[in-house]
Amino acid sequence: MRKLMSTIRTNSLFVKMFLVMVISIIAVTVLITFSTIRMSNNLFMETFSITNTKVLNQIKQQFESFSYSVAFTTINVQDNGMIKRLLTKENVSSLEASNSFYTIKEQMDRIFSNNPNDANMIVLGKNKQLFNMKYINWSVSADALFDHPITKKTNDHPDEILYQFVPEGEFTNGRRMIVATKALTESSTDNVYGYLYIPIREKDLREFYEGYTSEGNGVLVMNGDGQIISSNQEELIGQVDQELLAVAEETDENGLEYQDVHVFGKDYMLLTSALPALDMYLVNLVDKELVINNLVDRKEIVLISIAIVLLAVGIVFIISRRMTNSLRRLVKQISDMAKYDFNKPVDESGGYEAKKLAHAFNYMLKNCRNTSTIY
Repeated sequence: MRKLMSTIRTNSLFVKMFLVMVISIIAVTVLITFSTIRMSNNLFMETFSITNTKVLNQIKQQFESFSYSVAFTTINVQDNGMIKRLLTKENVSSLEASNSFYTIKEQMDRIFSNNPNDANMIVLGKNKQLFNMKYINWSVSADALFDHPITKKTNDHPDEILYQFVPEGEFTNGRRMIVATKALTESSTDNVYGYLYIPIREKDLREFYEGYTSEGNGVLVMNGDGQIISSNQEELIGQVDQELLAVAEETDENGLEYQDVHVFGKDYMLLTSALPALDMYLVNLVDKELVINNLVDRKEIVLISIAIVLLAVGIVFIISRRMTNSLRRLVKQISDMAKYDFNKPVDESGGYEAKKLAHAFNYMLKNCRNTSTIY
């Protein structure tokens, strides 16, 4: 560093001016470039978060509408005396079962008319009588459904409507499903006499939000156990992430617009909205790097900055060279005068400063000659 400073000090005025100007131009350009990129990123993220918050609210309304339909259906099934009689009757003959199926289907069609999408409805009695509205959607048997964990969990929480995720497998005919379940109970004794199931395929549930997603802007639905039960990024479905659930809960409870998180190996901006009726969280993950790169072409900005620096340096070089050339010629004339002809005046040419210096030098030289003549 000392050697460099010494070299600069011993160099000409042009080199010193040129270095100072170049360093200043580069420093200012770099600072402005990074400041512009940072301000653009912050402004975009703020705007993006406001827009996505509105989108989340729209998606939330669709989930709440579905939840309302499920609750409405549950109440109607629970209060339907005909369905109750058919689910509690023992030793049903084949003819009675056929007549019962027709009768209960009419009741179920009427009750279920307001449900959205391709959701199905199944009722199962403790007598293992099963009535399936859309058998083609889920060809499940009474025994398989009766012994499944979702039924056992429903039986353990008879007063709640549960939304349970069932992964793809033989039980669901190779499809992922979210099943709303409710135990049907006697109003007087609270004894469970049957179960109501409203299954919706995950791909159908995805239609609630898929139109709002894009590359780098994903939506996922998490249940209260931290399991991802639906997402436009299918590879995430079924995963359990307690850390992500905790961040979603914190964001919602504290009323934060968004939080920066590092999940699934990337940096994301996280927005969330709680779905308390479903015991779920609606989570929006925005891939900050991908979205910002699509917004701001950093390579282009850097190339433009380099072009500006090169142009500015070229202009500075020409101006500095012109300014210092006249001074350099003046210095050379004065140096040559000391060696050859002290009486010859220097040329008063070049820039303003060079002319003033040359004029002052010639004036001083003239006075020196006059003084010498007197003596």
